[in-house]
Amino acid sequence: MKHSRFLAWLLVLCLCLTACTEKTAAGDSTPTAGSAAPSIPTVTKGPSRLDKSVDFELGGKIRVHYTVNMSAARYIDSPEKLPDYAELKQYNADWFRDHALLLVYETVRSSSLQVGIESILLEDGQARIKLSHTPGDTVGTTVPTTWLLWAEVDAGMNCTWNVENPAEKSETADR
Repeated sequence: MKHSRFLAWLLVLCLCLTACTEKTAAGDSTPTAGSAAPSIPTVTKGPSRLDKSVDFELGGKIRVHYTVNMSAARYIDSPEKLPDYAELKQYNADWFRDHALLLVYETVRSSSLQVGIESILLEDGQARIKLSHTPGDTVGTTVPTTWLLWAEVDAGMNCTWNVENPAEKSETADR
C-alpha cells in the first residue's frame, strides 16, 4: 500500500515538473516558474482567411406572398430580370449600367421575425450571404412569412450566390 501511494505521488510530482517547463526555440527545456522573461514561441501560419467582404447597400425589404419555404438568392444585372414588384421599378437600364441587385428570398416561421443582410463574403467564386434574424415587436405570431430583401452591389460579379444561414429549410432552389 505504501509503495503504490509513493508511486502515485511520484507521478503527480513528475506531471507538475513537466507542466512547469516549456520548449525554447533552441529546443531545450527551461523552467518557467520564477523566470524573469519567459520566451514567447514564434508561430508561423498562413493567412487566416482569404475571404473578401462584398460591399453592398441594402435597397429595401418587402413581404411577398408565402407559398413554400424558401431561402434563395438571385443576382440581377438587368431590369428585364426583375420580378414584378412596384418597389423595384426604380431600378432601370441606366442604373444597371454600373450596378446590380442581389435579391434574397427568406421564409421565416413567424411574421414578427425581422430579416436583414448581415454580410456577404466572396471566396473562390462563391458568395456566401449571412442573414440576421431578429425578433420583432409582436412575439408569438406563427404566420409563415417570406421576405424579399434587395441589396445594391457591383456589376459584373460572376459567382454563385448562397444563403449561409437560412431560417427554414428551403423547399425550392430559386424563384
